[in-house]
Amino acid sequence: MLNNNCFRVVLLCLLLVVPFSVNAAQVKLKWDANNEDDLAGYKLYYKTGLSGEPYNGAGADQGASPLIVPLASLSDVNNPEFTLTGLSDNEVYYFAITAYDTEGLESGYSNEVDGLVISLDQGPNLISFYRQPADTDITSVLSSISNKYSRVTAFINNSWKIFIPEYPELSTLNTMETGIGYFVDMNEPATLLMYGQAASNTINLKNGPNMTGYNIPDSHNMADALNSIKGKYVSVKTIVDGNWKVYYPDNPALSDLTDMEPGHGYWIETIESCNWSLP
Repeated sequence: MLNNNCFRVVLLCLLLVVPFSVNAAQVKLKWDANNEDDLAGYKLYYKTGLSGEPYNGAGADQGASPLIVPLASLSDVNNPEFTLTGLSDNEVYYFAITAYDTEGLESGYSNEVDGLVISLDQGPNLISFYRQPADTDITSVLSSISNKYSRVTAFINNSWKIFIPEYPELSTLNTMETGIGYFVDMNEPATLLMYGQAASNTINLKNGPNMTGYNIPDSHNMADALNSIKGKYVSVKTIVDGNWKVYYPDNPALSDLTDMEPGHGYWIETIESCNWSLP
């Protein structure tokens, strides 16, 4: 008989298929096997939007949530895994697993995991990581787009840092992590996978220009996202679909940037040092 704490997901791995193609994201989930004698299989739940129930997602090639994963369909019942395809780029997806037995009884949800695959245009892209990568080495973080980018630059502590994959010995940027914005210059369109540990929702901003990250999975309108530093900044800029967008809090009529989203990096021009607490 199943109980509500029979297992939990321990690893989420994002994989790529065709670069820069809508519905190109592929996600592999791995979890601890359930050892109940009457185990019949698992149910995989997914969704976009906000974290938590209900997991009522749709759009995967395999069907709407929940997806039924019978034991007989697993190549290794001791190390269960399942791959979803056809998910949309630039959407944070949330996942959870349950187990069900031969009588149709179902366990409670596992812990929730999430991931994001972003589209990268040919040329410059201003990005950031909403989750802290397990391995922050820049070549590891960008392994899915190896040979498709020419350089990465960041503005850290009022100084430009650069990574050139062909000349690593000349590079001054060796890691990528949350809280920082990065210019990634692409030789061709591609997609980049993001997942990892939850990051701090507070980012220190220095007086003047800051090329910063966006450390949460939820999108917010500009005023709400920046409410904690209201009156302390004069502009926010980023690149959207290859074009610069800007937000002026004192001149909304001149602004064409309306929301802050995970995966994007941002130039925030402040008039004093401050701590930006995201919603």
